[in-house]
Amino acid sequence: MKYSVEKFKIDLGETPIENIFLNQYLQVATGNQLKVYLYAYKLAKDTSANVDISDEEIAKALDLTESEVSECWNYWLDEGIIKRYTDAETQTNHTVFLSLRQLYLGITNPEPEESQKTYIPQNSQEIKEMFRDIEDIRDMELSKSEMERILEHISTYHQTPELVVTAFHYCTTNPNTKNNTNYVLQVLRNWKLDGIMTLEQWQEENNKKQQRKTKKRTYYRPKTNDIENKATNINSKFLNDFIKKSKEQKDKE
Repeated sequence: MKYSVEKFKIDLGETPIENIFLNQYLQVATGNQLKVYLYAYKLAKDTSANVDISDEEIAKALDLTESEVSECWNYWLDEGIIKRYTDAETQTNHTVFLSLRQLYLGITNPEPEESQKTYIPQNSQEIKEMFRDIEDIRDMELSKSEMERILEHISTYHQTPELVVTAFHYCTTNPNTKNNTNYVLQVLRNWKLDGIMTLEQWQEENNKKQQRKTKKRTYYRPKTNDIENKATNINSKFLNDFIKKSKEQKDKE
């Protein structure tokens, strides 16, 4: 005969919360923002569980949408009381809850070694604008997995959001390319091999290509292809507007 004991299903543990957090955020943070923070914080404090949970699972547990959970994390990132990074070796995403007491006292924990972490942009407005521009270019919404792959690419390869938008525009308007996310990210990886990390570097490289084409036309008669010309024209309205907007934002900073 096999004997077993029923597992205790009620969690009678406790999760300590710093008073500084309660005093500062109970009145200013929204209910959803508090729920997401406290739920994930509880899981992080349970060292025996070793929990690896996704935003999708958090959304289901709290009866929220994934986009609502993502917006809540952006809020806490902007507040500077959590950090997010990606382990370069395992490609595992980490969320670190910072001690408010140490932040107030000016005490910081040692950062992960540079070889073990990669950058995830914490300027949520910049990221939101990037996703919005990409969706405008493709005339369709990005899926959650596409957004995660794009953020992972930026985290791993350190290319700017402006350059990512430019790559989507390039692949969408060029008849010889595809505009699906995997293809665009491969184009970006190729650009990195060419040393292109920013919009300015892409412009410089594009100008060099245009100059080489102009020199060739001295010896060869250029082909007239309206579609190709339209796709490769660096002076397209979208890129001009996008470059102008990027420069204006940098001037304000």
